[in-house]
This record gives sequence, structure tokens and C-alpha cells, in this order.
Amino acid sequence: MNTTNVGISIPTKQFLELVQFLQDEGSLRDPVAVVSDAIDYWIANASWKQEDLLPDSKKVRPVGDQSDGYWWKDLFLNNGTKIRMIYKGRTYLAEVSETGISYEGQTFSPSEFAKKITGTSRNAWRDLELQFPGSNSWKLADSFRR
Repeated sequence: MNTTNVGISIPTKQFLELVQFLQDEGSLRDPVAVVSDAIDYWIANASWKQEDLLPDSKKVRPVGDQSDGYWWKDLFLNNGTKIRMIYKGRTYLAEVSETGISYEGQTFSPSEFAKKITGTSRNAWRDLELQFPGSNSWKLADSFRR
């Protein structure tokens, strides 16, 4: 597969700071690859961290709008977001709908889902992993609260 590239100008000072940072951290990574990874990270997180990454976005949802997803505290989970919990060597998968987390024909809040799996009260932020629509990666729910 042929990959084409586009040249993007960034300030020289910023690029040199990146190179220095990688050297200071003992990393052998190519700084150009790091910039590409940073863009991928931004794309994967911009819609979930709109206040920080897209403050001028007109797509910010008002709190309480559950027409195509579910609000978990201050985190909006689009319909189709997958929820995963690994417990005692077994993987449990659920999916987000307007009413909550759908699992085995029932609907749960995130904490109820974690409790259903373990039988005990849990901190769902630290136990559940999320995979948003269009993403291939799983990330701990707690990482989206920071």
C-alpha cells in the first residue's frame, strides 16, 4: 500500500522542543512519527474533550440531551459506544443505548453493570473500558474524566 504525505509547517522552536523532550526521556522515536501520533490522539479525543480541544465547536451538547447516547456524569457516551470489563480472566462486553448500558437484554448504569459482573460495589470509572464509535482502541473510562 502506498502512503502519500503532506508537509505541515510547525514552528521550528516547537519541533526542537519535541526533539529535546524525546532525548531527555531517552526515547528513540522519530519526532515526525510522534507528531503524527499526536494528531491521531487529538482526533480520537477531540469530540469527548470538547471544552479543551474544540472550545469553538458548535456541536457541544447541552447537559441532559440523550437523543443519541447516554450521559455518564459529565461524559457523553454515543450510542454504539462499547463497554468492556475484564474480571477474573473473563471479558464482558456491553453497548451504550439512550437509556444506559445494554447487557444481556437488560439496561444498567455503569456502576450497576460493574456490580452485575462482580457481585460487589465497584468504582466503574476504574473498572470499565470504553471504545467509542469509529475507534479501534479501548481506554479506561477514568482517563476521560481528567
